[in-house]
Amino acid sequence: MASVCSMGSACFTPTIEWGPDSREADAGHADAGADAGSAVVVDAGVDAGAALVAGPPSSFLPAVTFSAGDSLYGIAIADLNRDGRLDVVLADLQTVNVLLNRGNGLFDPPVRYAGGRGGLPGGLGVIRVAVADLNNDSNLDVVSTNQNGNSVSVLLGNGTGALQPAVEYPVGVLPQSAAIADLNGDGRQDLVVAVYGTGDEGSIAVLRGNGDGTFQPAVHHPSGAGVWRVAVADLNSDGRPDLAVTVTTGIAVLLAARGSFVPPVVQAGENSNLVEIGDLNGDRQLDLVSVDGQDGIWIRLGRGDGTFQPRTHFSTGNGSQPASLSIGDLNGDGIPDLVVAILVGGSVSVLHGQGNGAFSPAVVRQIGPGGYVFGAAIGDLNGDGKPDLAVLLPNDLAVLLAN
Repeated sequence: MASVCSMGSACFTPTIEWGPDSREADAGHADAGADAGSAVVVDAGVDAGAALVAGPPSSFLPAVTFSAGDSLYGIAIADLNRDGRLDVVLADLQTVNVLLNRGNGLFDPPVRYAGGRGGLPGGLGVIRVAVADLNNDSNLDVVSTNQNGNSVSVLLGNGTGALQPAVEYPVGVLPQSAAIADLNGDGRQDLVVAVYGTGDEGSIAVLRGNGDGTFQPAVHHPSGAGVWRVAVADLNSDGRPDLAVTVTTGIAVLLAARGSFVPPVVQAGENSNLVEIGDLNGDRQLDLVSVDGQDGIWIRLGRGDGTFQPRTHFSTGNGSQPASLSIGDLNGDGIPDLVVAILVGGSVSVLHGQGNGAFSPAVVRQIGPGGYVFGAAIGDLNGDGKPDLAVLLPNDLAVLLAN
């Protein structure tokens, strides 16, 4: 099985059964075949065709804030020290910051790790983080996306919550995010990086894993202009991970084919900078969720063959400017819900799923008196079995525990 990890969420292991010929991908091939996102693959957990009944709205206690950094941009949550508690990893422009969970939704002060080389004009630009076990030692490791450094960095974990010094890998001009997944079924985690590039030269950079926490040089797959995010999952039910990529004209889908990708097919529409993947209507087919950067969310229900139904729009509020997108079941009804960080105004919007791919009107939760919210992640932060929210402010981490 291939684990998929992304910005804004813990890792998830989708069920991918590799066929007899799916391991034949050549490690040196120009094309390979997972955040964040970035991919968060959420299954409604019910039989296809079963009636889904939406539960009551979720509710949260008032936000508790923790000082977390200087210029925070990206967030991931995962158990770095193997104590059964979800910790928080943050991108802080120059550093990767780790806040260990000490229980009951409380966090230690951040420990900062250099994201890579110093001395760059304007800094390295660590803007996103992703977490997974990259060297098969059962300890979680961190990958940072370094926008100004034109690189990604790998920081291996030792199982105590501490990270080893960063190792940088060049990936191209202006990388924006990275996802982690086993692309070819060899049991080794690979990196998939959304590279904005210059002009119309956006691409996806694939770095094949060696299984020991090191990676081969990046191989680029042209994707079009405006590449911000990549999400990875099996979109056509053939057992191979495919890619969904944000571009200026919509969402580009790159289907895997024996270690390569077919040319991208664009699901035309919004100029989005966020995309996630999940089964939103319980039919066991994966769907696409994206935002338009202005005031709404777009849903494209999957047909199971890599194509999608016409998109449907749900508002997050006039001029709300969504900054991040997360999928999770917030109210325990088995139906995926959406959490959207609202960039300006200091709030998050929660849209509860109805079980048919539709969502209830957005419920806005104010985090503070105003300012910016850059991200939100979903996870049980206090061990009570209920999903909580970790919200990224410019300098602080805000924790909203489920009520």
